[in-house]
Amino acid sequence: MKKIYFILLTFIIQQANASIGDTTIVRSHNKVDQTWNGNYDRLAKFPDGTQSFSKIYMEYTLSCPSSGCSDWDYDVNISLLHNTGKIDTVVSRIDTLSTSPLVTDTIWKYNKVYNPFEMGRYITPYGSYMNKRNAGYGTAGFDSNWRHTFIYDVTDFAMLLKDSVLIRSNYRGWSSGFQCTIDFVFVEGTPARK
Repeated sequence: MKKIYFILLTFIIQQANASIGDTTIVRSHNKVDQTWNGNYDRLAKFPDGTQSFSKIYMEYTLSCPSSGCSDWDYDVNISLLHNTGKIDTVVSRIDTLSTSPLVTDTIWKYNKVYNPFEMGRYITPYGSYMNKRNAGYGTAGFDSNWRHTFIYDVTDFAMLLKDSVLIRSNYRGWSSGFQCTIDFVFVEGTPARK
């Protein structure tokens, strides 16, 4: 019986300690419909920085939302928003409390200041070209299950990809849209350089 406990304990300890080449996957965006021009920000919980990674990849999977892919091609940028710890203020509203004498009250809006670091960009395909109904135009006849994954090596951002980080997918489209899923794949090991 002691032998079984020893083998079981050894197995648990081995599983708890990550080995070189083990991977940790963090998903920041999960099937997010990007249906209009703008920023699609999500907070990602990355490893705490105590581990060492030989490679970090960002896998950006583009697919059609439930409404169907956009008919046009648009730009998409993926950025890491690094919190500087600073606060910026702007006047949100000025209320007049009385006119005689003139008394006003200023309402301020406080915003965190972020430095953006672009990690990837691409141009979406023409959804009308991909539509199966338009197969007569020489398309491959893609349907609503279409998806494509772009892989970016983002190892150089390792010092910023730790703890909680805001990840932005900026979609510059004015109609319909595309769906995005963003995974970060951390491969444990010794980095090529600091």
